[in-house]
Amino acid sequence: MLLLKSNHRVGEAKKPRYDGHQSKIRYIIYLCDVQRSCGGWADRQRGIVAAYLLANVTGRRFGINMTYPSDIKLFYVPNIVNWYIRESELQGLSKEFLRWIDNRNGPKDGNGDFNVKHPRDVIFLRTNMDIITLIQKSPHYGHLVPEPFRNPNPGKVFHTIWHLLMKPSLHFEERIDMFMSKLPRTDELICAHVRMRRNPTIPNDATQINALSTVKYVWTFLSKFKWARRVFIATDSMDVRLSARKYFGVREIDTDGLVLHVDRQGKKPNAVWGFEMALLDQAVLSRCQVLVVSKSGFSVRAAMMSHLDQELYEFNNGTVTPYLGLK
Repeated sequence: MLLLKSNHRVGEAKKPRYDGHQSKIRYIIYLCDVQRSCGGWADRQRGIVAAYLLANVTGRRFGINMTYPSDIKLFYVPNIVNWYIRESELQGLSKEFLRWIDNRNGPKDGNGDFNVKHPRDVIFLRTNMDIITLIQKSPHYGHLVPEPFRNPNPGKVFHTIWHLLMKPSLHFEERIDMFMSKLPRTDELICAHVRMRRNPTIPNDATQINALSTVKYVWTFLSKFKWARRVFIATDSMDVRLSARKYFGVREIDTDGLVLHVDRQGKKPNAVWGFEMALLDQAVLSRCQVLVVSKSGFSVRAAMMSHLDQELYEFNNGTVTPYLGLK
């Protein structure tokens, strides 16, 4: 495990500072189940990392309970930090359910003591809020942020925490390796994530952010990288996928799987397959030498996850410009 200067191990619960008589372990458990919406995959990643950092500074043990549209452990399992909490561990403990979605009901500043406001033993937290900076600057908790998570760049903090928490399951790692084996050389891969939002493939998504008529500008931009043998395209639109195949021909590659929104279409019979395809898309995007992201957390999180020094650009309704959001 990663040791901190405070001699506290990342992921382990410290005794709460506010109650000298309190000795039992308390928990913050990130929750995403079928009962209520918890957002798409990027929303969930944002919420998981935020909940972990909050657990760290409040002296609570961190857990993940994601079962919608399938158990997350089918694809990602604990890495250095063990976030698997058995139900038997929580028996007899008091519980509270918090819903911090889309900046509603969540913290507006870093003031106040979370444990005083929410004194229950187990806090089930459903959130998509990015509160890394808020915790770092909190007058109450800022000094408790472990050294590895004090980087002023939230993307760097996300990278560190995500890889502490997550590694691909054996099944998913094999799935990634199987796909990557199709590539002649992985260092010659350029990629784009073309997010449309509302479109015929996902008609119940939020308002459209890119028009189909503008994707030709992404294809023209990617064509400049003539050294790349393959062009990988991830998208939430089958029309975009077909357009890329037509334009690039045999150079184009994609996961060729079901396209769906893991939250808005998570009750479909084949939702688990769609969930796996989305995670596979993101895993491949994190391995690209050149990556064009959309105004979407999905591909931006892929860039944050990457271990490469990627060349990053952003597509926004007809223009492709350098992406500086992670600088």
